[in-house]
Amino acid sequence: MRLSRRRNSFHRKSLASQQGVSLVMIAIMLPILILLCGFAINLSQVQLVRTEIQCATDASARAAGRTYNSTQDRALALQIANEIADRNPVSGSPLKFRPEDLEIGVSIRNDVGARYRFTPGGTDTNAVRLHGLRTDDSPNGAVNYIFPVFTSKTIQFAKSAVSTQAEVDIVLVFDRSGSMAYATDEPASFPPAPSTAPAGWTFDSPVPPNSRWLDAIDAADAFLSRLSETPQREKVALVTYADNANVDVPLSHTYADIEFGLNTYSNSLGGGGTNISSGLRRAARALTNDTTARPFATKVAIVMTDGKYNLGGNPGIVAQSIAGAGVTIFTVTFSEEADEQTMIETAMSGGGLHFHAQTRDDLITVFEEIAKTLPTLLTE
Repeated sequence: MRLSRRRNSFHRKSLASQQGVSLVMIAIMLPILILLCGFAINLSQVQLVRTEIQCATDASARAAGRTYNSTQDRALALQIANEIADRNPVSGSPLKFRPEDLEIGVSIRNDVGARYRFTPGGTDTNAVRLHGLRTDDSPNGAVNYIFPVFTSKTIQFAKSAVSTQAEVDIVLVFDRSGSMAYATDEPASFPPAPSTAPAGWTFDSPVPPNSRWLDAIDAADAFLSRLSETPQREKVALVTYADNANVDVPLSHTYADIEFGLNTYSNSLGGGGTNISSGLRRAARALTNDTTARPFATKVAIVMTDGKYNLGGNPGIVAQSIAGAGVTIFTVTFSEEADEQTMIETAMSGGGLHFHAQTRDDLITVFEEIAKTLPTLLTE
C-alpha cells in the first residue's frame, strides 16, 4: 500500500513537472508563432496589393491611352484614368492620378520581336505612361500593414504602365454581291428589281438609291474620317467580293483611294454570290504584301456582309488559318438576312469582335466603334 502511494506521488510530481515544462515552451513559442503568422499575413497582403495596383494602373493606362489617341486631350485622358481607377480599388481605396503621373510620349520598337520603348515628349505621340503610386507622398499615402509587427508600419508601392496605340494595317473586306443593291428593309431577291431602282434596271447598272451598298460607303467614309483624326498613320486597303474577291486598293495612307474604289462599284454593281472566304484570303494577301504591308504593324481585317456565304466554304475555317498568321478579324453583319451566327464564329476564330447593324445609321455607328477599338497595347 505504501509503495503504491509513493508511486502515485511520484507520478503526480512528474506530471506537474511536464506540465510546467510545456507551459514554459508555450510561453516561449507563442510570440514566435504570432510573429510567423504576422509575417505570413503581411506577405499575403503585399502580394495582393501589388496585384491590385498593377491591375488598376494597367486598366487606367489603357483607357487613358485610347482617350488621348482619339481626342488629343490630356486633361480628359487623366479624367478617364481616374474614373477607371475608381472601379479598381487598391487596399480598399482607389488610386488618385495627378497630372504629373501621366506622361505623353512616343513608343517604338526596332523589329517585330523587340519590346516597345517609351520616350516622353516628342512629335507624333502614340503612347501614354501612367504611374500608380501608394507612397507616403501620393494622394492616398502608403498602405498600412495589417499586422504591424515590423519596424515599418506601412508599405510603399509604385507601378507604371505604358499604353501604346500600335501602327495598324487594315483591310476593309466588303460584300458586293447582288443583295447589296437592295435596301435593308426589303428582301434581296431578283426579280423583282430593288424598289428604288429606275424602270429597266439590271445588274451592272448604277446602284439604286437607298441601297445597302451606298449605306456601306457612308459607313466606310465615317470609319476613314475617324482614322484621319488619330495621330497615327494607319494604312488601309480595300477588298471586295461576290463570286470571287478582288484587292481593289492595296494598303495605302491615301484614304481617297478607298473611296474611289468603292464608288467604282456604285457606278456598276454586278450580281453574284457571297464568297466570304475568298474575301478573307485576299485580305490576308494584302496584309502580307512585301511592297505595301509594314512588317511591324498590327494586322486587321474588317469583314462586312449582308447575307449568307454560298460559295467558297465556311469562312470560320479560313479565319482560323489567317489568325494563325497574325491577322485579327472583325466581322460586321448588315440587315436581317445576314448570317449572324457564322460571322460571330468567324470573328471568334479570328480573335476579333462581331457587330450587327440593322440600318444605315447602325452601320455607321459600328464602323466608328471599330475605329475606336483598334489595337491599343500595354507595352510596359
